[in-house]
Amino acid sequence: MKWIVLGWQSPHPGPFGATPGYLVQTASGNLLIDCGSGVVSRLLARVSLADVTAVILSHYHADHVSDLGVLQYAAMMAVQRGERATPLTVYAPRQPEADFARAAYKTYVQAVPIDEDAPLHLAGVTVRFHRTAHPVPCYAVRLDDGERALAYTADTGPDTDWGAFLHDVDLLVAEATYRTADAPAGARGHLTAAEAGALARRYGARRLLLTHLYPGYDADDLVREAQESFAGPVLCARDGLEVSL
Repeated sequence: MKWIVLGWQSPHPGPFGATPGYLVQTASGNLLIDCGSGVVSRLLARVSLADVTAVILSHYHADHVSDLGVLQYAAMMAVQRGERATPLTVYAPRQPEADFARAAYKTYVQAVPIDEDAPLHLAGVTVRFHRTAHPVPCYAVRLDDGERALAYTADTGPDTDWGAFLHDVDLLVAEATYRTADAPAGARGHLTAAEAGALARRYGARRLLLTHLYPGYDADDLVREAQESFAGPVLCARDGLEVSL
C-alpha cells in the first residue's frame, strides 16, 4: 500500500500548488481520497481514469472537492471513448443532501453514502470511516490491507472522540492547519501541528505525515512543533511525496 500526495495545501493552493487530494495505490487498484483544486491533473499524470477503483470524499468544503466537477467530466469522456467500462463510484457524506446529489453525474459517476457502520472492501483493502469534529459532516478514513494500516484524519478539531479508530497505525496522515501561535481560541475544526503530534503519540502511530497546510508556512517549523509531542518520524506533505507501507 502506498500513499501519494497529489495536493496538500489549504485553504487555498499556493503558486503552482494544489489543495487536498491523495492517491492510495495497492496491488489491486487505486483510490483517490479527496479532490481539491489542481488534483485531477496530478492524478492523471500517474494513472488513467480507467484505473481508478473509486473516489472517497471526506467532506464538501471547497478545498477538498473543488476539482470534483472536472473529475466528473473526465469520467464522462473516459466512458464515452471506451477507456472506462463502468461508472466511477464516489463515496461521500450523505449530508448536506444537495452536495451529495451533486457528487453524482448523469450515468458516468454514481454517489454512494458513507456509512460509519459498514466497512468497504476496495482495491484489496478494508476501508472504515469515523465522523470528526468539524463544522460540516466530515469523515476520517482508515485503510487496512491485513498487514499494514493507515489513517487519514481529514479535517478535524481537537474535540473528536476517536475511540480505537486511530489505534496502532503504521502511518497517521493528520491535518496540521495551524502553528500553535496562530490557533484561534475556543472550539475549532482544525488541529495544530503540535496536536497532530499528540494524536500520533496517544494512538501509537509508527509514522506521522502532516498535511492540510497553509502554503505560507515553513515545513521545518511544523515538523519541529509536531516533534515536541511525538518522538517518531515526522514527515511534511509536499507535491508528489510517496510513503510506502
